[in-house]
Amino acid sequence: MDTRRINRLGIAFIIVGCLFMVSSILFGYDVFDVYFHRVEVSGTVENIDMKKGVTKIRYDAKGETVTNELYLLDSSYRVGTEVKVYYHKNKPEESYIKPQFTFTLFYLIIGVCFIALGVVFVVKTTLVMKRM
Repeated sequence: MDTRRINRLGIAFIIVGCLFMVSSILFGYDVFDVYFHRVEVSGTVENIDMKKGVTKIRYDAKGETVTNELYLLDSSYRVGTEVKVYYHKNKPEESYIKPQFTFTLFYLIIGVCFIALGVVFVVKTTLVMKRM
């Protein structure tokens, strides 16, 4: 394969990696914020709306019952299922369940891997081109 093509491939990997990271940070900002200020409680799945892609959960936070809609569909959850809920210690209405954090972290890690591969491609092809 031509070194210029490999170099372009590396740049494409870097761009895709950046897109994964940016989307993870933009869409997962709330999840990360709650993660760093979390309180763990037990909650219950109240409703699953397949059309909206929403799972409604109920949990007790600071002595009050909170109902929250999470944009998550997970086939392992059924109405009445008990789940671990993590809510923000200063904002109990902001919460997430583990699959949301896992998904956000997964996107971030995929982005880092793409960027690393892209950098390897670009550096290797640059070194090969200098030797020519």
